[in-house]
Amino acid sequence: MALQTLVLPLLMVLLTGSWPSSVEPSRAAIAPPLPFGSWVWPVEGPVIRGFDPPETPYGTGHRGLDIAVTPGTVIAAPQSGIVSFSGTVGGELFITIDH
Repeated sequence: MALQTLVLPLLMVLLTGSWPSSVEPSRAAIAPPLPFGSWVWPVEGPVIRGFDPPETPYGTGHRGLDIAVTPGTVIAAPQSGIVSFSGTVGGELFITIDH
């Protein structure tokens, strides 16, 4: 099985101009692993920018979905995985989850 990487830009910058200084997940937000091949929406909200695949592996495109949320909203991973990166890329906030 190939390693899939989901990049989910968090556009909290549009709403607050900054990343939360500390965010701890609640116990209620921690869920058991999902069955293989299934996924859930990470959060409820309008999709403000959709997936746009690049023509080449390193070409321009948009490799995730931008979902508008209010600051402090709990966001879940759409599939079981490990956070391999969280931070700023090109002036936008990203979370990369290896599945």
